[in-house]
Amino acid sequence: MTKSKKNLKKKKQSKNLSSFKKMKLFYYWWQKKTLFSKIFLCGLLIFFLASLYIGWCILTLPNIESAKAVYRKPIVNIIAENGEIIATYGDLYGNPVDLKLLPKYVPEAILATEDHRFFWHAGIDPIGIARALYTNLIQGKRLQGGSTITQQVAKNLFLTFDKTIKRKIQEMMLAIWLEYNLTKEQILTLYLNRVYLGSGTYGIDAAAKRYFDKPAEELTLYQAAVLAGILKAPSKYNPAQYPKAAKNRAKIVLNKMVENGFISREEALKAILNADNETPKNKTFSNNRYFSDWIIAQAEDYLGEIDRDINIFTTFRPDIQKITEKALQDNINSWPQVNQGAAIVLDYDGAVLAMMGGIDYNKSQFNRTTQAKRQPASTVKPFVYLSAFENGFTPDDVIVDKPFKINGWLPKNNNGKYYGPISLQDALILSLNTVPVILADNIGIKTVHKLFRRFGIADSKCPVTPASILGSCEISLLKLTAAYASLADNGNDVRPFGIIKITTKDDTSLYERLSSSGIQIANKKNVEIIKNILRKVVDEGTGKEASLNFPVYGKTGTSQNNRDAWFIGFSDNLVAGVWVGNDDESPMPRVYGGNLPAKIWRLIVGNSSRY
Repeated sequence: MTKSKKNLKKKKQSKNLSSFKKMKLFYYWWQKKTLFSKIFLCGLLIFFLASLYIGWCILTLPNIESAKAVYRKPIVNIIAENGEIIATYGDLYGNPVDLKLLPKYVPEAILATEDHRFFWHAGIDPIGIARALYTNLIQGKRLQGGSTITQQVAKNLFLTFDKTIKRKIQEMMLAIWLEYNLTKEQILTLYLNRVYLGSGTYGIDAAAKRYFDKPAEELTLYQAAVLAGILKAPSKYNPAQYPKAAKNRAKIVLNKMVENGFISREEALKAILNADNETPKNKTFSNNRYFSDWIIAQAEDYLGEIDRDINIFTTFRPDIQKITEKALQDNINSWPQVNQGAAIVLDYDGAVLAMMGGIDYNKSQFNRTTQAKRQPASTVKPFVYLSAFENGFTPDDVIVDKPFKINGWLPKNNNGKYYGPISLQDALILSLNTVPVILADNIGIKTVHKLFRRFGIADSKCPVTPASILGSCEISLLKLTAAYASLADNGNDVRPFGIIKITTKDDTSLYERLSSSGIQIANKKNVEIIKNILRKVVDEGTGKEASLNFPVYGKTGTSQNNRDAWFIGFSDNLVAGVWVGNDDESPMPRVYGGNLPAKIWRLIVGNSSRY
């Protein structure tokens, strides 16, 4: 070891020894102190550290002037093609209320349940804090809070809702500042206009309109008690969702009002007796929401996080939506073995005109046109034949329909029969299973899959197997219908869309769709051959139930064990897709693509084509 390294080691040892000596001296010094001295010194240290922490809380207080602005989720209006607003998203604020114009019992109901010493304290209620601490210590968990209305205003106006000591200290400081700068009436008015009352409503007026369809000035005593009761737990006591819980909570509020001298016992009893005549309205959503929910997701893809009020102008057609809704609901309800269905209507360019993601949005918000993926079965067969025509086959070419085993799998026709020599055209009209598999084996299953991917009915997750030729790979109704739109549009690539443009409230443009012709993804001549066969499918084959008094084209599909039934097709101006099934994928005896879905499709296209 060198001399310099030895010196360095000695210095370190000396430093460690010095630190040890200091600790030893502190220990002896501490041992000599009396108990009172120890307590005093510990208290002094705690006071010093607490002062530093409070000072830090003061230094990190939010800018009061900039925080006064109301934060809310932006209002988004979804607007149909005819200018009608079909859905609105965002937090709802009513008109600002004037405390003097409200019935006396409206603010009293709030005070009775939230802060009955409001006009006594200076922003912080020591009695309330002590009571809350005592209750929470006795019960061993947090059951009560000691926040005053002023503290809640401070939190709502300036702070986050994080449950931290720092936030609580800042809340108290801001409450004192509010009491110094505003009158009690101004603070209470701020509270009434900003407080959250469930279902996206902020303020007493918005809640009165949401739950009782009236302005806050017209609330009855019982209704005021219901709204005051929501404050304890907006999700638990929401009167539209949990009317019984809200009613029981309102009774507690009325009793508190009696205890605090705001109303008499007789007035409380009368309010409870009239409760059944003043029930909150249960807000229901129209089935337009399947479309508008999809649009919101699309808008976020275009704009990122929506941070301002906007209007979204869409392709939606309310008239066609009503037709689609009626056709789907009326027919599914008459088939007990079927509990769900979906339908979508497109223009030739991919504009979504109507969308039913289920039979009732209020019972299920899951969108079966865009989110559900099911086996498309025979609806993919036209694309197998299109691939064959691209590779030299013609509609009149004959293939022998007979037992054919491939990779140990023996495909069978639905009726169990084999037809012997049959033209490709007739095989598609009759929706045979063996012939398309034989064709795919002849031209190559990979070749067929390349065409599938061009039309969007298969992706990289879809295994290249013989079973995929008969629609074993799952797909959404929207994508499958778009593939048929490409056939309708002479082989052009059609991408579904619903947004025409997005603007701010002052009409500043944020997004506008540029009209563009689709890329040609299939030869027009071959597509025309497929279209002619699809017309015969409706006129002569499995799709007869979809026939109308004008030319229509389409294909049926029924998955294994009747778990899914489809009809996808088009007229000279519309493309539509219909799926029926059960969410649990249970079989539907006697339901095929050629009966229930084809009938629904006929009603949609037949009634929509006149518009």
